[in-house]
Amino acid sequence: MSLLKMRKQRENEQKREAISKMFASFTVTAVVTVTAVVIRANPPTADLTLRSVGNQLIYRATVADPDQKITQDSLVLTITTPTMTYEEDMTLGLTMGTFTMTQASTEYKVSVKASLGYGLETLTASTITSNAGLSGAIAEVTLDPSIDLGMEANYLTYFIRTIYDDPNEELSDLTLYYEYVPIEYLNESSSSESSWESYSSQIPANAYVPSYYYSQPITELDQITTISEIPNWNYAVFLRLAGTKVADQTMVILDEMMFTTPYNIQASFYISDLGSDYATFYIYPSEMSSTPVDFTLNLFDVDETLVESIPVVFQSETVTEGEWESSGMTYTYQWAEITVDGLDPLTFYRADLFAAYTDPNTTEHVNRALRTIPFNTFPEYSVEVERVDTGTAYEYTITVNDPSMIFQDFTYNVYDTTTQYEYYVDYGYFVTQSQGAERIYTATIMKPTVASFRIDIFTTKAYEGTYYYGCLLDTFEG
Repeated sequence: MSLLKMRKQRENEQKREAISKMFASFTVTAVVTVTAVVIRANPPTADLTLRSVGNQLIYRATVADPDQKITQDSLVLTITTPTMTYEEDMTLGLTMGTFTMTQASTEYKVSVKASLGYGLETLTASTITSNAGLSGAIAEVTLDPSIDLGMEANYLTYFIRTIYDDPNEELSDLTLYYEYVPIEYLNESSSSESSWESYSSQIPANAYVPSYYYSQPITELDQITTISEIPNWNYAVFLRLAGTKVADQTMVILDEMMFTTPYNIQASFYISDLGSDYATFYIYPSEMSSTPVDFTLNLFDVDETLVESIPVVFQSETVTEGEWESSGMTYTYQWAEITVDGLDPLTFYRADLFAAYTDPNTTEHVNRALRTIPFNTFPEYSVEVERVDTGTAYEYTITVNDPSMIFQDFTYNVYDTTTQYEYYVDYGYFVTQSQGAERIYTATIMKPTVASFRIDIFTTKAYEGTYYYGCLLDTFEG
């Protein structure tokens, strides 16, 4: 037994002892009837599906715990008969497995149990006996362990184990059918709060019905089939094990199930500008998710000491395409730009983008690093921007003290900001007036003949082969 389990049990025993002593100290003078109502807003839920193929017991159990009431490491699946007990640790979400029933004509009881703080409780249970007739089941679904989900894998591969028993040779053309669709295609009413796993017995008439576009033959009683090219972007995968009845050529469905790919949250995260004492990060989620996600930028130094932790606050913009048409589509974009100041020159740092959310597939609270960026700050430099209004133009002078030759060039863009949508009206390059560590760049920018405008000054930086393009150096609105 783990130390954590022992500690939890001891805490529970102490609670019960304290309650017992409290009631023992009371002097009973009257009989009072009290009705206590215990409300659990979101109690743990469990779905259990059992199949019997010959002497093989196949179980699929899905547990959800949205309010995190289950004591850590207490979730177990038990299989019992009058003469034996088997126990297996479980995790939230889907657990699948097989068990050999060695006792013929014996009822096997399968239970899902967990502690909610006061000893093990049964969340769900069912019984089954061995089956000597035609039967089959999807026994295991395993994600290819060689796939690194943290390396932005675009597609997934699964190993599907099927077993069947056809002692009287009643079937031909046994086949594993499958289909995958984005989760948002599914009607929410097609699933229980905990999972979609047992959809085959609960699916309502108006829910998504798979067409099973893909198939692979099953030629062995116990077979592992590989299905690949499953998109790694929150997909539902439907499986069906079926064959053709020899007698009348009708389809016989032996088993069906559905599972979901690992919940995937992605975000672009990169350095948009870097200096000797600062770093600017640009972040945007790849897709708007219905699951609330809190992003945090954590910055560490070379000693793994946390330098700064910054909650990411996104800006958003809604754009309607084809606004002149009644069928115009609307898109909402989110982004964030974060600048961390006060860094040391020529120093190594590591930036981690963390995402905290509740995994809708397992109801687990997750806080994981999505992206990691190691970087070194630049050597010291200085840069000054001066602007002079001559009446018809702006005379710009940029002075840099740059011994490491970090600054490559300087450019400007002029935008018309009179209307809702801004437009380019001019652009150009600064001219170098001197060479060496201390350099001067100049440009004359004519005032645009519009009601309002903006001038942005950009630069390109480079150091030891690393380039940063389009770094905004200065902006002016007129």
